[in-house]
Amino acid sequence: MPFEDVVSNTYYDNYVSWAFMEGITNGISDTLFSPNSSITRDQAAVMIHNYLMAYDLMPDLQNKECSFIEENDISLWAKNSVKIMQELGIISGRGNGKFDPNSNIIHAEVVAI
Repeated sequence: MPFEDVVSNTYYDNYVSWAFMEGITNGISDTLFSPNSSITRDQAAVMIHNYLMAYDLMPDLQNKECSFIEENDISLWAKNSVKIMQELGIISGRGNGKFDPNSNIIHAEVVAI
């Protein structure tokens, strides 16, 4: 395990290791994962996209444009994943055409995904 803040024998250590090894998630640095931190909607989109790619589950895309009004607020490293998740209908906005990329994702949104 490359992350010094992921303690062995916790309920999540094997999952973190698996997700890292599969390329689904990274840490917040080369040595830290920050397992008790919240994640943003940007980060969630990237992890879901990475999962679909890792397991060859990506359906065909129509290459539609991202239609969130605050597209310029979406992190550069997340834009493609957010666009793809929107196109697939996996992640939607929070009303009024907003994605709210830097807000934490909530339990209800994760269930909807």
